[in-house]
Amino acid sequence: MTEIDVNILLNTILGGVIAISGSLAVAGLYIRNQNKNQRRRRLQELVRQTYFEEGVLPVLAGLSEYGTNTVFALADTRMWLGRCFQLKDISVDLLEARLGEISKRPLIMDLVNHNFVSVLKWLPTLQRFGTPLYVSIKRTLQFYSSLTSDAISFTVLEKSIKGSSADEVIRSLGAIAQIIDLTLVYLEKRFTNLRDHFWQQDFENYSDFAEVFSSIEYRRFLSVIDEYVKGLTQLMDAMMSANSDDRAKATLSFSKWLGETVDHNPFEDKEKTKLS
Repeated sequence: MTEIDVNILLNTILGGVIAISGSLAVAGLYIRNQNKNQRRRRLQELVRQTYFEEGVLPVLAGLSEYGTNTVFALADTRMWLGRCFQLKDISVDLLEARLGEISKRPLIMDLVNHNFVSVLKWLPTLQRFGTPLYVSIKRTLQFYSSLTSDAISFTVLEKSIKGSSADEVIRSLGAIAQIIDLTLVYLEKRFTNLRDHFWQQDFENYSDFAEVFSSIEYRRFLSVIDEYVKGLTQLMDAMMSANSDDRAKATLSFSKWLGETVDHNPFEDKEKTKLS
């Protein structure tokens, strides 16, 4: 009978135990890393679903819809005014009828009546991103609504034409449409910056997500949105003024600011973006 060397046996067993322990350690580390990556992915998906797919993105889509329809309503109004008072190929009665048709467009009715169905459901989610962003959407919708209400009102237009001229009213409607286009493009770019900033983050837990809102970059983003709200509010106040110079000055100032800052990403661009 062959005698077993105890030392060899112990070394063999010990080597096997070490090998198994090493394999288990590697497997445990792999599992932990996999679980950590899965948690990260789940958190990223939760942020996208809760705050973007059910908040930021549909609000932006709704705002774009309102802005585009407002621009078309103003363009159509200008066309019918021109045909009535410049070309004189339609009657005042037909002009009034065409304005009535514009006012009955579903989205225009929704906008003028302040229903805001296209954004209202998702708007509260924006409060998580700070009051300035939330206010910027509400103030912009108010701006679109008040302009559209006046632009498609035969009574308002008739009074404006008597106070100045048809040519001046037509020119003003064109300028207003350009302002609306600028505000829409501006907000679309800022919302895109916001989305990209959050989607580039690597959140391990909710605390990481919450910390973004207190960062220097995010505070700079909110300050820019504050400037937008400030400029828009000044323009809306000027629109109510009887002084045409006030309206012209506010329009020029805000248009200039929008044009100069529209391509500035506040998360990256540290240039001064305040209204002059």
